[in-house]
Amino acid sequence: MVSFSAIIPCRDSAPFIRRALRSVAAQTVAAGEVILVDDGSVDGTAEIAERTGIPTRIVRARFGNAALARNLGAEQATGEWLAFLDADDVWYPHHLARAAAVLGEGGTSAHLARVDYVDASSRVVRTPDPWHVAGPVSGLSAADCIRLWLRDRNFDTLSSVLVSRRRFREIGGFDRAQTCGHDFEMWLRAIHSRSWSYDPEPTALYTLMRPGGLTAQSVARSQLFVARGFIQNTGRYGGCPGYPRLVQAAARRALAAALSSGTRGDVRRARGLAAPHLRPRDRLVFESIGRFPLLFRLVLAATRRLRGALRPRGRPAWPRL
Repeated sequence: MVSFSAIIPCRDSAPFIRRALRSVAAQTVAAGEVILVDDGSVDGTAEIAERTGIPTRIVRARFGNAALARNLGAEQATGEWLAFLDADDVWYPHHLARAAAVLGEGGTSAHLARVDYVDASSRVVRTPDPWHVAGPVSGLSAADCIRLWLRDRNFDTLSSVLVSRRRFREIGGFDRAQTCGHDFEMWLRAIHSRSWSYDPEPTALYTLMRPGGLTAQSVARSQLFVARGFIQNTGRYGGCPGYPRLVQAAARRALAAALSSGTRGDVRRARGLAAPHLRPRDRLVFESIGRFPLLFRLVLAATRRLRGALRPRGRPAWPRL
């Protein structure tokens, strides 16, 4: 029988924590334990969690760091599988059940499922499977992940990820220095030289961005850490077909984000990180952009508005929990 530990880091999540916990309690295959790591909340998040009556082990800390909060929750866990959930996300009732059906077969170190998401207008957007994988499927390799990532380049969220507790401890957990983007960076280490499973059925609902959330960062800083995560795993994946393209794309996005919305410090850090991984023509483009930063920001803002207008509309309702 597969056993799960649900790990929920939170800080000032009073409007959301009740809904997240109810989604855990509603699982058709129950989690053996629920561990809530309250990282310095001042809005009564932990007290609200206690009043739900849902059995929850509350661990209080003051890290101000989501990676450390999740690591602390994992240290407390006793389940065979670590099931992560952000405090402002929810699991659909079949999340753990579908994972259990795949993980029970053995031989897998980590599991990833698709998610739906809530956009900035509080609409729930149903996402198609861009990976086109017949699933659920197990026995996937790290090379498969890179190949599939090149189609979508989107990790989605940690709320749809499960990792073997043994494997998580083998790799040393989340990188504490990776204050943003530590989810996919951990994933890269977890599946390296191991197999993993994938479910194209959405099993969680992801909130795209909550101001003031535990992992909230500026776009420039967020993209910088994404690039850092890919770059620091080059030693593991450098020989994997397609991985250099992922690194180059992440480097371009990091520098573009810094130039479009970052501070001078962001631009300086992004240039230092990205420069060695840019193609010569990209370097020339960014040098030109650096001469006309205001024009670049105006063009980029117009492009984003156009993309937003073309984005499919979702349904304006959360599922009943």
